[in-house]
Amino acid sequence: MQSLKFINKEIPVLQSLRTIAQVYQETSIIKIQDVRTGVVKTRDYLSGLSQIYSELKSARSGEIARLNKTRQHNKTVTNTGKLQKTLIILLSANTKLYGAIVQDVYQLFVEAIKKEPDADILIVGRLGERLFKETGLERKHLFFEIPDANLQTNDLEPIIFHIVKYEKVIVFHGKFYNLMTQRAIRANITGDVMVEEGMLQENHAVKQFLFEPNLEKLIQFFETQIFATLFRQTVHESELARYASRVNAMEESLQFIKRRQKELQDAKKRFTRASQQKKQLERLSGMRLWR
Repeated sequence: MQSLKFINKEIPVLQSLRTIAQVYQETSIIKIQDVRTGVVKTRDYLSGLSQIYSELKSARSGEIARLNKTRQHNKTVTNTGKLQKTLIILLSANTKLYGAIVQDVYQLFVEAIKKEPDADILIVGRLGERLFKETGLERKHLFFEIPDANLQTNDLEPIIFHIVKYEKVIVFHGKFYNLMTQRAIRANITGDVMVEEGMLQENHAVKQFLFEPNLEKLIQFFETQIFATLFRQTVHESELARYASRVNAMEESLQFIKRRQKELQDAKKRFTRASQQKKQLERLSGMRLWR
């Protein structure tokens, strides 16, 4: 049984923890209000751009396949200017207290890299780097650190400069659905979804387009300007999901602290009553001795 001295020490500690949790929760709510409108409004627009990007890449792959049929085998036409590899990116955080979303995203990321042993790996965030080392996966990877909050465009430039070289880029991050629901997802930001789903097979119809000025210039535009925009959106999606997850985590902590405080207050009352009863018994015993 806990002593009264221990209880008296723990009560103010719990109150301090309660204050900290409330501050974290309130700050996260303010951040969500700042970020959510822009992220949600941009989400549908960029989803449409991503679909167009996918269709452009499908059209280019179809054009390459058509040209290869008319050429000799030793003069095969291929996509140029890109590393013909997959890059898998983990968007994590630098600090803790973001709830379950960081771990959920990491687990999804680990499952993916185990299935793709030849893929290159890039980790963003100190917490993700630490989790990767603790898991014991001996895979070469690059590490970048960006701020958890108040992110500026130039913070992403070194990462974008590196990842734009890859033919296929998959990003693992958290996605905000509402204040109660955030999920770990994978996002293909290089327009390869249609190809992966078999849209170029002979028994699937591929949309036909007229390109102005030409297909390659449109692809080049998407692979620079639009690609960078898609990546920035995933980073902001991840940020929003983390803050929402933190709100939930702090709410759980506050409920636990509230229950613990009640337990300690009840225990303190029991100690007080027991002490009073003991003193009464001692007084009664003393009175009997003097009779």
